Amino acid sequence: MSRTPGAHVPDSPDALRPLPAKPNLEFERKRAKQLLREVRAGDREAPNRVRSTRAGRRRGAAPTELKLAHAQFAIAREYGFTSWPMLVKYFTAWERHERTGPMFQSHPLQFYQSSARRIIAGHRARRPADAQALATFVPRFYGRPDDEIFAAELREEDARLVVARQNRFSSWEELVAHATTPPLDRPGFYGSPLMLASAAVRQHDLGALSRIVGEHSELLETPDPQKPWHSILNSALLGEQRTRSPEARKITDWLVSQGADLQAALNHMLLHCFRVSTEEVTYLLDRGADPDWMPSNGISVLEHALLRYWNPEAVDLIASRVVPRKAFWISAGLGDVRGTLRYLDRNGAPTEAARRHRPDFVAVGPAGQPCSPSADDLDIVWEAFLIAGLNQRTAVLDALIDRGFPVDYNRWGMTLLGLSVGNGVLPTVECLLNRGANPDVPIENSNRSPRHLAHEMFLHSSPRTDAGRRIFELCWPGRDAGALERQMQATRRETSTPGLEGQDRPQPTRRVETVLAVARDVAREWGQSYINPEHLLLALLRTGGVAADAVLQNLGVDRAKLEPAYRIVPRGNETVQELAEISLVHRVQMVMDRAAEIAAELGHSYLGPEHLLLGILREKQSLAFEILDSFGVTEARATAETLRLLGT
Repeated sequence: MSRTPGAHVPDSPDALRPLPAKPNLEFERKRAKQLLREVRAGDREAPNRVRSTRAGRRRGAAPTELKLAHAQFAIAREYGFTSWPMLVKYFTAWERHERTGPMFQSHPLQFYQSSARRIIAGHRARRPADAQALATFVPRFYGRPDDEIFAAELREEDARLVVARQNRFSSWEELVAHATTPPLDRPGFYGSPLMLASAAVRQHDLGALSRIVGEHSELLETPDPQKPWHSILNSALLGEQRTRSPEARKITDWLVSQGADLQAALNHMLLHCFRVSTEEVTYLLDRGADPDWMPSNGISVLEHALLRYWNPEAVDLIASRVVPRKAFWISAGLGDVRGTLRYLDRNGAPTEAARRHRPDFVAVGPAGQPCSPSADDLDIVWEAFLIAGLNQRTAVLDALIDRGFPVDYNRWGMTLLGLSVGNGVLPTVECLLNRGANPDVPIENSNRSPRHLAHEMFLHSSPRTDAGRRIFELCWPGRDAGALERQMQATRRETSTPGLEGQDRPQPTRRVETVLAVARDVAREWGQSYINPEHLLLALLRTGGVAADAVLQNLGVDRAKLEPAYRIVPRGNETVQELAEISLVHRVQMVMDRAAEIAAELGHSYLGPEHLLLGILREKQSLAFEILDSFGVTEARATAETLRLLGT
């Protein structure tokens, strides 16, 4: 398994035709046919456009000697592609991403601008992961070897195109338009018909739901393939799945009676979850979801499951009901050792069959890291190795390592061990460490390694799970996790704010537990299996309290825009999940940590909703901060108003 360097520097960007605003392979085919007609009709300029073809370079070549393939090659070269087949491959992937739709996650424009700057810095530092992204999304670099890309000039426009395409936008301009749209004007945000209807669904208020749907019949339409969560039936099914109550089922049945497409909603719900539980998949299948249905992007439900569920039991539920497509990575993800090894020759190198039907991490995966269009042997095996690891197929990992795949392969900037530690995939962590994986391999663009990441995840996870504890102990042999926890508690007592000496870190109140439980519900409505700061902010608004009501109101927040969110009340006497049962991701844990710091700074022995609001304002890299900022809410103003209201 080796990587062969190239020898030719790609074309000068100034001489190339810019990509169209929207992809259309059929249009490019028609352009090639039109070019050939112009050549044969004697157009003076047309022959110059095919001069780079072999027939066109022949002195005295007659127009009749030029074929469609020559015209197609000329069209490809105008964009910078090395051949017409490479153009076809690029446009086909582009159209697949277009049918999938943009990434649902939203960030401020500054986030995307800094991402482009990181790619430029990565090109300068010759980072392989950035070369792979450029070789996937920039036409003149498409399919080129790393050495050619590093030797070429890189423009800011190139890096911005990569960022846009990684987030499944067709262009940087389209991404900017999305990122600069005021948060409250984006579909699905506060005050929209969908949010009002979702509130009625949660409250089992059929009268209110009937009025809203009567005024906005579009809520009954089949979900947009690009935005399946923008469906009121989706919200109703999530409520039904969560409560299994007759009241929730009544809401769903009413929506179906009004014309909502139950089958389409159930099918889409099989796709848009990450880290899905076995119980959720079982519910959807029992309710009638069709695992053999084909989404508009041409990627099967099973392939979505392999890339998104990260739960072998849930994947097997889908696999047992369909006929999997024959592919190297699919066999690996299903744990089929014998089937996986059929794609390797006697030297452990992938066969030609292993290169067919490769995964599309940009279209389906949670991150925009692409698969190289001209992958070498290591790239091909890495894709199968990665998917086997995320699906805990340790027997496949052992088999691939036995056949020569390097356990610390790191082209993406993070080894499989680092990915598995960061996502808490204990069986894969155990397998890799047993096979000699190095926990000290640096993670690109950070000063951490898998070993450091295990320490960080254990310290900041909420709750500290048995898997997290075991991963910490595996990465830090001889370290006592219990002793570390006791040390942390002692440190907090020693460094507590004056007036709190001898006390532990401020503890969340019952109202904060309620906020986190509601945030979990918001995340489920949005088709996500984790809580982020945006969910937390909406939960604060829905549950009321000092932070959501008095502070924001007194700071002049436009209640007319936010009023619909305040109609969503806590769930009465229903049991609220305890804090220890709620899954938090790193960004929310940072908000919680900041909130605890603020509570201690203010001399409060508790952590309440008002501290969560201030924690969001202190953690600025989130859409939640952007929403508050758009109303002119700053940490300084919110802190002063909180202190005034609390009389401290």
